[in-house]
Amino acid sequence: MLRSEILALDARALLDMVAEKFGVRLAGLEDVGNLGEAWKIVEKLDHMGWAVDIRNMKGRKTVDALGFQDGGPVTVFARYGEDPDFSSVCEGICKTGLIILEETKTSAMQ
Repeated sequence: MLRSEILALDARALLDMVAEKFGVRLAGLEDVGNLGEAWKIVEKLDHMGWAVDIRNMKGRKTVDALGFQDGGPVTVFARYGEDPDFSSVCEGICKTGLIILEETKTSAMQ
């Protein structure tokens, strides 16, 4: 799946894919009540060597991740000049995590 397709996923499809790929079941994408469960994705990404950068500013929520590939640092979004504004931190964590799995061809179910 392309990153553009992941970024365009609706809530239901996103939650289903997160449950399948990360083994994490969120009740929804609202931060209140779901962020603790979404944090399990952050922990899995950390275990895989990714540092997750979360910014929750007035009117704007961004998530990016920093990892190392081919001996150098890479980011999920910044390296492409992208800076998606997510509707919630949970949405950003989910979509960033799925992009990492897809583009690195790795599994979070280890």
